[in-house]
Amino acid sequence: MEQAILNYINQQTENIDWNDLDFLTLNAISLEVNRNKKEVQKTLFELNKNGKIIKINTHPIIYVSRLMLEKKYNTSISENVYETLDELLKDIRFSKIDSSFHELIGYNGSLKSCINQCVAAIQYPGNGLPILLMGSSGTGKSYIARLIYEHGHSIGRIKGDFIPVNCSEYSNNPELFLTNVFGYKKGSYTGAEKDNQGILHYANNGILFLDEVHGLPPECQEKIFQFMDSGSYHMVGDNVQWYKSNVQIIMATTENPNQVLLKTLLRRIPLIVQIPDLNDRPLQERRELIHYLFTKEEKHVGKEIQLSRMVYHVLQATSFTGNIGEVKNIIKTAVANGLLKSQKDEIIHIHINDLPPKFYKKGANILDDKVMLSVKQLLNKREENHNFYQFHYDIINHLKNNKHSFLNETEKQYIYGKTKIYIDLLFYDLKQDEIYQNNINLDFITQVLKIIENKYHSKHFTNSEIEIIYKLVAFSADILTLNKKALDDESVRTCYKKVLDYFLVDEKIIEDFYELIKDTVLIENVDIFKLDLLLLFVYFLKDFNDLTTASVIIAHGYSIASEMANNVNHLLERHVFDSIDMPLDCDFKDVVDKLIIYLDGLSKKRNDVIVLVDMGSLENIYRYLSSYPFNIGIIDNVTTKLCLEVGTKLIQNESIINVLEQASSQNVSHYTLIEKEKKQEIILTICETGLGMANAIADLVKQSLPKKIDILIIPYDYQSLVAEGKKLPLFHTYHVCFILGTTDPNLEGIPFLSIFEIMDQRNANYIQGLMKNYFSDSEVSQFCNELLKNFTIENLKNYLNVISPQKIIDDIQAFVNDVQKELDIQLNSNLTCCLYIHLACMVERILLHEEINRFEALDTIINHNQDFFKKIKKSFKRIEKTYNIQIPDQEIAYLHEYIYSRYEGSKEITDEILSDLFNK
Repeated sequence: MEQAILNYINQQTENIDWNDLDFLTLNAISLEVNRNKKEVQKTLFELNKNGKIIKINTHPIIYVSRLMLEKKYNTSISENVYETLDELLKDIRFSKIDSSFHELIGYNGSLKSCINQCVAAIQYPGNGLPILLMGSSGTGKSYIARLIYEHGHSIGRIKGDFIPVNCSEYSNNPELFLTNVFGYKKGSYTGAEKDNQGILHYANNGILFLDEVHGLPPECQEKIFQFMDSGSYHMVGDNVQWYKSNVQIIMATTENPNQVLLKTLLRRIPLIVQIPDLNDRPLQERRELIHYLFTKEEKHVGKEIQLSRMVYHVLQATSFTGNIGEVKNIIKTAVANGLLKSQKDEIIHIHINDLPPKFYKKGANILDDKVMLSVKQLLNKREENHNFYQFHYDIINHLKNNKHSFLNETEKQYIYGKTKIYIDLLFYDLKQDEIYQNNINLDFITQVLKIIENKYHSKHFTNSEIEIIYKLVAFSADILTLNKKALDDESVRTCYKKVLDYFLVDEKIIEDFYELIKDTVLIENVDIFKLDLLLLFVYFLKDFNDLTTASVIIAHGYSIASEMANNVNHLLERHVFDSIDMPLDCDFKDVVDKLIIYLDGLSKKRNDVIVLVDMGSLENIYRYLSSYPFNIGIIDNVTTKLCLEVGTKLIQNESIINVLEQASSQNVSHYTLIEKEKKQEIILTICETGLGMANAIADLVKQSLPKKIDILIIPYDYQSLVAEGKKLPLFHTYHVCFILGTTDPNLEGIPFLSIFEIMDQRNANYIQGLMKNYFSDSEVSQFCNELLKNFTIENLKNYLNVISPQKIIDDIQAFVNDVQKELDIQLNSNLTCCLYIHLACMVERILLHEEINRFEALDTIINHNQDFFKKIKKSFKRIEKTYNIQIPDQEIAYLHEYIYSRYEGSKEITDEILSDLFNK
């Protein structure tokens, strides 16, 4: 039956009438082979899957023969399925058009737009359109010009020759250029003994390629544009007779044409094609280029070439200012060096020291220079697995349809559920032999995550979580292409921003992780990778802040504790247990130190902690622990069963006493409870510039608190804190919750909160984590806003003479908030503070009828920014009503300039700015 169906489709396709396709539907095919539709449909599916027929998703669906179409139209067809008939016909036409460009790397990628422009120019009626190829040296302008000629020749548009002229050779000799290009008559200059036709004559019906056209002197450019106007020219020495040449002109330059070409010439070039630098092109195209150049070298030297992983990585990762030309020269040099060392060998081996010396350092992060890759292996990469693609598609489309600024619990569970499936694909379906050939090291990813943990005070990542992130990095480095129709860059970035907002994740965590790995791991689809990493972090952190009691397993053995924690967390389907392994050769004191570091790191994040230990010396570990601001329960004889019982009760938020008592009574275990210390809690305020500034910060903080709390705010000398650290008496007398100030004194176990982060509300999760025992999330946000407001009031006292800062600040704050909302911008603390002062001074200036300098081109800026002026005037109504004033357009124009000239490049408030503002 399969052959009968294929024969029928072949026959119908061979004589296809695109206006009558009824004979190629499921109904028609079923009638022809006399089989039921279900059987035929199954066979059609297999034929399409195997690439023998093409499916067009019209209504009804059409099936056509690939073989017959490619034979009929002398082309190749790229897809098995097309959504519309127009898409198929367009593909057929474009394939026919771009066959001349198939050897050009990127012809259907980064250079596709360039090629389409050039093809359109060459096919333009008449002599075609002049083309200017613009790009840096080495980007392939000459090669593209030659391909344009080959395309024009193949379609019968160009019948003459391709004649290149390097214009830079004539930069100091315009007369030579004119005689060579336009020809000359006998006697036109000394030595002109006979008539001589120029290049334009020999280029008739062909292409004249003017390379480095910026090198032409103005008089030569003038002659060229005069010829372009009419297709006629005079030979040198003959100003009477006109000569004709039907020639297509292509020019190329590495310079800005507006600066190096006459305006009259530029006006006659309707098509300027920008050729991108190699550094701006996709990683896959660079890989194809490396593969192509090494293949070419293999043919040239007549030997097989192998290069090390390190060499391959360096060639992919390096920024080449000389573009393709530089890469070509470096590869030739490397092959020459390798050939010199292996003249008697059948294979040329290329190692990192065969590259120029400047590349040695580039390979520092790659594990070794010994594992060799054949040239054929260089492009042995996988396309994205459909299951992984489906995950991206589902998440992006789900969030695209959500128009709210929040996710309800059902929607969050949908994201968690999809991410769990993705994790299973990474953890269980991705086999070790599929890992990226650069052999990314698990220890490297572990160290990167450790840096993230320490910098952002995030959760401790378990071994299984580290391995999942490691596999994500490895898999992302191995994937080359995505379905761009469904996963365009903009939709991916929009989804990424939504996840950040919905789950309140600090974007810097994701950005820092990528910055730490990007020099070692080459990831092409960076936006997709960041989205995936963000979703994994969201999933791993989803339960981190929910439990009021932390728990850690400590056991003898190299990985007993970590494996037990991983297994129990998996069974509980959330992160409950951390782990500390105690290898058999490990000193007991080292384990105690690790536990102390773990407890110090918890600080205010948990109310209580349960430590589960196995036996022996660990049973007495409680003797080595001092008091903490939380209860510590230690229970011995840990087993998987005990962990499951403890974990279940912790998830139910039972008290630590209930958990310990029930767990010990139902198992052969005993527990010890270390009750939390009761010390006065304090916040230290510090500033590197001195105690006076620390006092000012303390006063600001006290004024800004949303409610009274049982906590002291004590200013302290920064230098003393750095010199003495936790040896100072106050650390024994008080419980220091955290240090707030301008510069981190880096005291182990004591969190630091930057006053700049508070005013900018950066690292929101961290700020909320430090203050959650005292304030709700909304109160924390209120505190941040009040701190910025009070900081501004202090400074307004130095500027205002009539208006009370306390009175005007609320009106200005409301105005700025409204403007940010209306203009969809987010101003940082420095710009906001300066804007408060600017606006307050403006209101006082208007009240006192002080003159303002006239704003130049006021009418122009109003006409170009009507929406801005409309929104600002609307936001100003409250201030105008309160102070009985009218804000003139000049002030709004200055405000526009103030906001947008500073918005992009505005800096955060620094120590110097803070000190300067307080001491004005």
